[in-house]
Amino acid sequence: MLGQAVVIITRSVDLSVGSILGLTAYLIGTVFVAAPNLPIPLIFLIGCVFGGLLGFINGALVAFGKVPAMVITLGTLYAFRGINVWWTGSNRINASDLPSGFLRLGTQQILGIPVLTIIALVALICVAWYLHNTRGGREFYAIGSDRRRPNSTA
Repeated sequence: MLGQAVVIITRSVDLSVGSILGLTAYLIGTVFVAAPNLPIPLIFLIGCVFGGLLGFINGALVAFGKVPAMVITLGTLYAFRGINVWWTGSNRINASDLPSGFLRLGTQQILGIPVLTIIALVALICVAWYLHNTRGGREFYAIGSDRRRPNSTA
């Protein structure tokens, strides 16, 4: 959802987030089934890179096609969902197929704070730092404040 927040800052919208999440989740599940001994941080990295690649496809189509993000992401919502249906077929990945260390992330705590909350806070801090302290991050805000921009929704 942090990626969606950055898109919203630019006064745009990404309708394909759920389809990207579904494709990424199935990829992660198949990686876990194929190689259950891979370190969990590596699996997270694989998921982030794959989801980022799908988001890059959306961004490239919007930037180079000069088509509003709502139109592009509505199309990729259905395209990514179709790819997911084609890829999964009738297969499914159950919780019993996943390593116990990964399943424990949902209940594990550090100093009484759920690990998933800590991961989310670290990601939030990283994105907030980027948006506030880098030129690229500040340019996202500038894009969103430019009412003359062709993809602007206002």
